[in-house]
Amino acid sequence: MQRSLINELPKLKFISRYSYSAESGMHYPLHHHPELTELLFIADGGAKYTIDGNGYEAEKNAFVLFQQGVWHEEWSLPGKPIEFFCLGFSGLQLSGLPENFILERTKAAVIFLPSFAAEASRIIRELYREANSSAPESAFIADQQLAIFISYLCRHLHYLPEAEKKKRTHRADSAALAQKFIAENYNKPITLAHIARASWASPSYLSHFFKEETGLSPIQYVIRIRLDVAMHLLETTDDTVEQIAERVGYTSTTSFHNIFKRENSLSPGEYRRKFLE
Repeated sequence: MQRSLINELPKLKFISRYSYSAESGMHYPLHHHPELTELLFIADGGAKYTIDGNGYEAEKNAFVLFQQGVWHEEWSLPGKPIEFFCLGFSGLQLSGLPENFILERTKAAVIFLPSFAAEASRIIRELYREANSSAPESAFIADQQLAIFISYLCRHLHYLPEAEKKKRTHRADSAALAQKFIAENYNKPITLAHIARASWASPSYLSHFFKEETGLSPIQYVIRIRLDVAMHLLETTDDTVEQIAERVGYTSTTSFHNIFKRENSLSPGEYRRKFLE
């Protein structure tokens, strides 16, 4: 289990819900909060912000951070309504960050986390209901809900990016292994399963990330390598089309001829004649 970066959990100062029509609009002039951090969740519509001198636009499901002491200004977008929740907290301490900071000051203050948006909306709405309830222990429960929300937010902002980076590195490494295997075995009978085993990935997963890395599926990549070699042989040797087809891994000359013409708009013979002109 990873060590938590949360040293002190926050206390809720307030949570409010705001709604402005397209006609009325919204504008909060330049200001800052010297003793707390505000976090907005855009429930609908959109707005623009100047935060620490940087301009941003935020749309539905975005998070907007006004961290403690940071100057900011807020406007609704022309002709668009906006609905948002605004919660203020203090007492948060993350390792290596100033009090009540969730992110380094140099990071973007408007955050889009599509995979967390639905869960965040649910937690924030429950927190809003609890904080504005007169039920016993509502303030205590609201603080616990805030702690859960901030903990999830930290997971997405601080831990998942590193995990995704490792995942991308692994995919790039596996794609490189697949490319190496294809380059060394294109002239043999080769299937997706063969390539997947060589790259330590399942066939379906390989197909997904290989195309992201190369722009081609694994089998399309095999075809591209075979045709590149075939064109080189057509240009530099006197081998027959049948011989070249066999040398690049095709047992059927007809299949080779059809694939070559489909990919190059010329038959192998036409390609050779055009090259020799």
